[in-house]
Amino acid sequence: MFKLGEVVEDKATGIRGMLTHFTIQSDGSEWYNFQPKLLNKDTGQPVKGIWLTGDRVVGGTEIPRPELPIEVLGTAIMDDGTKFNGTCIAIILHINGCVHLNIQPKGLTKDGNPIEYRDFDIRRCSGKMIKPVKEKELEVSRKVKPSPEGCSRFSPGRLR
Repeated sequence: MFKLGEVVEDKATGIRGMLTHFTIQSDGSEWYNFQPKLLNKDTGQPVKGIWLTGDRVVGGTEIPRPELPIEVLGTAIMDDGTKFNGTCIAIILHINGCVHLNIQPKGLTKDGNPIEYRDFDIRRCSGKMIKPVKEKELEVSRKVKPSPEGCSRFSPGRLR
């Protein structure tokens, strides 16, 4: 695994940017959210991030992968705040150390499209494979590893 927060180069595009998220998909594949160090010339806003695999990272520091709850992949999960539920399809490690889960519900919307997955902080989720955490531990965890907004939607290798 590469250290998040470092400025690296994407081998395929030659663009320099920062690795901001690491994700493990339900098939075991590992991806990084790469935020180019560029602004859109028309809007002045950051350009959209790219999801890429580790073989495209040039110049990153390799570190041991932190312990992540791989056992939740493929299991039934519910976000306790909204009651949104489905199958855990990915685990995301954010740059600040917090862990999120992508939850994919079953079913279709009224217009016949699959219901979109959502990203939730694991600390507000429950499921058979999620270990309960005491309130005091949660309080400390939230201070040490605050939960950011979700990262860009996962789409292998495409500009987002």
